[in-house]
Amino acid sequence: GYVHDARVLAPLPGGRQPDLVTVAYGINDRGLKKPEHNRADMIAFYETLTELYPAARILMLSPLWTTFMGDRPLETCGDTYALFADVRAAFADRVTLIDGLSLVPHRPELFCPDGVHPNDAGYVIWREAVTPLFRQICGK
Repeated sequence: GYVHDARVLAPLPGGRQPDLVTVAYGINDRGLKKPEHNRADMIAFYETLTELYPAARILMLSPLWTTFMGDRPLETCGDTYALFADVRAAFADRVTLIDGLSLVPHRPELFCPDGVHPNDAGYVIWREAVTPLFRQICGK
């Protein structure tokens, strides 16, 4: 994983342009920076991304549930999800937000021992959840 950093974005070789770009936001971003720095970095990241790939649809996937979240209500992560809403609103014509909390059931047995990354069974469920969303958004 990495954090939102516009400096890592570059054009594709040969000037190719993607139809779809996915950006998965993870806990690496959430805990390493203050919310105001996250916001500025995310805005710069999506500005660069939309400039590099002007015709692409961009999917912003919010974080998946993690075992250390337990049964805490989503409101305990309110600063993070408010940030998504702000960034998504700034790029409303280009960015679609997908709620990561809805993609994999909140069951520890679907995650690796680190409690953060889905295991094979968890990724099968994730794939089954996102594939129709990708197709719908791309019109395929």
